[in-house]
Amino acid sequence: MTLPGIVCTLAGLCTLAVVLWDIFVTVLHHWGGRSPVGGRLAHGLWRMGVGLLRFIPTRRRRAWLGFVGPALIPATLVLWASLTVAGFALLYLPQMPQGFHAGPGIPVPGTFFDALYVSGISFFTIGFGDVLPVARLTRFLAVLEGGAGFGLVSLSVSYFASVYTAYSAQKALAETLYAQAGESADAARVIASHLHGGASHGILAFELARLRDGMAAIGSGYANWPILHYFVSALPRESLLRLLFVVHDMVTLLDTAVDPDENPTVAGLGRRSGLEATARNLRRSLAATLLLGWDVAEREARLELEEGDPFRWAGRFRDAVDVLRGAGVAVCDGPDAVERYVRERGEWEPWVRASAVVLGEPWGEVSGGC
Repeated sequence: MTLPGIVCTLAGLCTLAVVLWDIFVTVLHHWGGRSPVGGRLAHGLWRMGVGLLRFIPTRRRRAWLGFVGPALIPATLVLWASLTVAGFALLYLPQMPQGFHAGPGIPVPGTFFDALYVSGISFFTIGFGDVLPVARLTRFLAVLEGGAGFGLVSLSVSYFASVYTAYSAQKALAETLYAQAGESADAARVIASHLHGGASHGILAFELARLRDGMAAIGSGYANWPILHYFVSALPRESLLRLLFVVHDMVTLLDTAVDPDENPTVAGLGRRSGLEATARNLRRSLAATLLLGWDVAEREARLELEEGDPFRWAGRFRDAVDVLRGAGVAVCDGPDAVERYVRERGEWEPWVRASAVVLGEPWGEVSGGC
């Protein structure tokens, strides 16, 4: 084999190794991060889409962004198929023309375009019969590529089903929480609905456990299928960021607004039930994927803080206390409680807001004004 042939063969093997690793990481390994090729393509296309749509009205922008996330799946599959076809073409090229037989009236194959053509019909198992592999190596490669094409189709079906199952679970949980909050993003209403009139804390504890398990399942889905990070629902109430916001705010209110002396079993229940840890891990995973690393995430999150945020959060705390008090829940409304609420909210809200910026979701829609 000549030096150019060796170079083509090595390039083909490297291309196939990259696409095989990318498919393995994305579909099978579930490593909890972006794949080296497909993941970066998805992130780049997403950022480009957000940039192109940033100047159109909010509602129309959200509708258009809702198409981008699902479109990234076929884009990734096309990338995998293209790289596989190109990789095998580079393996076929050094074997041309001696390793192939051209039918009557068909030019003798010898160019890279011819190699791509042979690779394409092998990958998609079309089998026109105009150019046939005749050498042992080329026949083996053709069979191997046909199997690769069939395997990619099978994995693609599984990939589609898994992604949309996880996404549907997220939307169902978000819709349930939205209804419990009185069709709002007010976490205080969720707490009040379960403690109204002196009801037992057991109902609230059950609901928090259900939320914890649901959030854990969502976190697992997002770790297994990172492309879910770029799915934007047409309805703000079904957003993952809205779900994270309400859950974090509910945990913070249970820590700060509920009187621990009068309601010792309720105060801090969000942390004791594991809901806070589950939401925190999901929030950090989301930020790390969207913001490309912890250092960048930290910087962008802090940039999202505004000077008037502590005053706004203090007003939000007083509104929540009024809702809880109206439901007959004993509350803390002193300066220490306000200060603690502001401090805790300052720990999680910047991360959610920074993720909202990347996803192109207006903060007003995520927080519902709360």
